[in-house]
Amino acid sequence: MSKKKDDPSERMLDEKILGAVRGEKTGWPIDPQYPAEGSFEDRFNLGHDKQILLWAIALCEPIPAWAVNALRDKLLRAAKGEYKTWDDVFGKIFAKNRQSRGIATEARQYEVWFKVREMRGHGRNSGIGEALFERVGSELGIGTHTTVSKLYYAADRAIKAAKNQA
Repeated sequence: MSKKKDDPSERMLDEKILGAVRGEKTGWPIDPQYPAEGSFEDRFNLGHDKQILLWAIALCEPIPAWAVNALRDKLLRAAKGEYKTWDDVFGKIFAKNRQSRGIATEARQYEVWFKVREMRGHGRNSGIGEALFERVGSELGIGTHTTVSKLYYAADRAIKAAKNQA
């Protein structure tokens, strides 16, 4: 579910993901096989995290020479038939035992956080609890109150941690 870039929940989620890629403790789950330790180049040179090349290109300005050279090498090797799929070049999108549906649900945590605050702020419920989570879940089309609660508190923890770091 792609939202507008001016949506505050989308911006917050993007920052949480990008921070995790950069090695910040944001709470966003990255593949535990490839910890975000060291520079992007160091992580690439270890040879395990195939996606870090793409993140380096997306996040570094200017794009570092090592990333340009590595991408050129991979594209040439692909053109010569050395890879069967792009997964061979850049790896699978999600970590082992992670599914796109679960990650897509987790990605809605800031949307849930804002909706809970909005519904609570309009006097529809004076407290945050199961009934409110049930209504938010129904309105947003997200599972049970338990799922909504987990999403809300994940975002709330991340927001409080960010405020404490500032």
